[in-house]
Amino acid sequence: MIHEFIRDKMNYLIHSSAMESTYVEISVKNPLLDTSTIKDYPLVEGREVMLRATLEDGTVGECFTATPTHFRGTLGELLVKGKQSCLIATFNALMRKKGFIDRTVHCTGNAPERCAELLSDYLELLGYDRVALLGFQPAFVRKLHETFGDRLQVTDLNPGNKGKKYGVDVFDAKKKQ
Repeated sequence: MIHEFIRDKMNYLIHSSAMESTYVEISVKNPLLDTSTIKDYPLVEGREVMLRATLEDGTVGECFTATPTHFRGTLGELLVKGKQSCLIATFNALMRKKGFIDRTVHCTGNAPERCAELLSDYLELLGYDRVALLGFQPAFVRKLHETFGDRLQVTDLNPGNKGKKYGVDVFDAKKKQ
């Protein structure tokens, strides 16, 4: 379902900009996270990897996946035979290239913890009473739980992330709760 949605949106972006022959390379990258305070990042534990899609002009987009994969070829070829994770990483790069988004590269070091603080402060400022986090991100879960307590719900597609984490139940996103 999401696979078709992303493919359709990419198809429109690529063809409306005549970018079918634009070269893209997709490979696994290490974000070099600081694990001194948070040790269970799925990327660090090896449960997930980060894919980086680099367009021929150097524009980059990334995504997380449980399945490492590589691709080299044109955007037209990717549309035909690309896996979902490759499509998502490349879609992020294309959205950046077009100016629709500007943060398509994962944080390094302890930046996820600072980002979690900013997110929590922002949600409080907006007056949100309840928060749902789609996807287990340890720094976010820890900080959002400090701020919102039991008013935080977390889901994740990876069954290995289910259970109690940082005081919050992480639910299986594939199951109706």
